[in-house]
Amino acid sequence: MGRRRRQKKAILIMDRLEFKGISGLSETGQRWMAKGACVGDVVEVHTKRKGKASLLEVLELSQERIPSSCPHFLTCGGCQLQHTAPLQQRRLKEEMIRRLFEHFQGTIHTLRAPEAVFHYRNKMELSFGTRRFYANPEDAQDSVSGSFLGMHPWQWHSKIVPLTECH
Repeated sequence: MGRRRRQKKAILIMDRLEFKGISGLSETGQRWMAKGACVGDVVEVHTKRKGKASLLEVLELSQERIPSSCPHFLTCGGCQLQHTAPLQQRRLKEEMIRRLFEHFQGTIHTLRAPEAVFHYRNKMELSFGTRRFYANPEDAQDSVSGSFLGMHPWQWHSKIVPLTECH
């Protein structure tokens, strides 16, 4: 049996969008990805394996950060950039694509993004389940059993967040 790697705390400056989330550099120059952070945030994290980290605290808020209009933001596993302004989201996504294709020769053409900020998804992956996810553990005491339709919360594939609305 292998030894467990000790989790370490690190301070990160979140500086770019990656394919699976926002990442930042530590003082040692290692890149870590932490869900829930915004590009420009200075955060404290617990480092894990494979470049992943769990967000402990946002020490300094980004100037790009905006309030989210969704009551399920950061609870359901859906939208992950609602705390970033739409124009900034487009710029970050374009930068990510350019980084991914920087070794290929040719021209990258930018497609025009939809004008609508919300209500534009063409695919939702909803699941049925009997175990409901509660963001507040005190709410679980009054839980109702049954079947639920919704999305899986981050890192929980056995529970369901029933959606009351989705922007």
